[in-house]
Amino acid sequence: MFLVEVLLKVVFTSDKLYKHDYKYQELLKAILSHTNFEPLIRIDSSNLVSILKFYNNIRNCNFCNDNPFYWEQFASICIEARDYLTAKQCIDNAYSCAKKITGFTPFQISTIHGELLLKELLFNLTMQEIEPDTCIDIIVETHKLFTQYYFHPENNHYYIFSCVQNYLIVYEKIEKRLSRRHFSILIEKLTDIYDKLIKYQDSMESQFYPSTIKWSTNIAQCLNNAKNKLKLLN
Repeated sequence: MFLVEVLLKVVFTSDKLYKHDYKYQELLKAILSHTNFEPLIRIDSSNLVSILKFYNNIRNCNFCNDNPFYWEQFASICIEARDYLTAKQCIDNAYSCAKKITGFTPFQISTIHGELLLKELLFNLTMQEIEPDTCIDIIVETHKLFTQYYFHPENNHYYIFSCVQNYLIVYEKIEKRLSRRHFSILIEKLTDIYDKLIKYQDSMESQFYPSTIKWSTNIAQCLNNAKNKLKLLN
């Protein structure tokens, strides 16, 4: 893809200059953001191959190699491509780089990590039946990742709530095989995120994201369904 070839040249040139000129750091950050590539993916999903090659080709650049931002953006693209193994490696690298930075809070890495676990679970559920214990354990782990840095002032709450919608899809696929314990855990996690979402809807930021109204309705319906199923089991 021609655009990718151009971007590679820009990245390699900027990588030689960013330490001496701040604007090149900002340019590199802008180029690395995976959201820039989403329109290309929507137009033609086959563009993912070229975009993955782009991220892989710049991994040894000085700006990228020890930069958690690069690795988390690379992970996001890998998740879209369903390359979960590489995504895990990127997440591990992002955490490793983050530990080397004094005062760095890996809130974004944590959210992407949670998205990875959910997306991989959903993909695997389309391929085979997975034990409810495993599914619920993954939701518990994911929920911890979504909430452990929830109150960080720069955290992207909208992104978290968009990922949480995958809880509901997992629930639909496994609800007939859930035990009392499973329902109780799921209800606890859904209640927690529902309360956070309702509070979020009172914020100024939420006015830019009307889709959160539908999301809270979906969670409330799932909660009611789970509570009714639990009553039947009791």
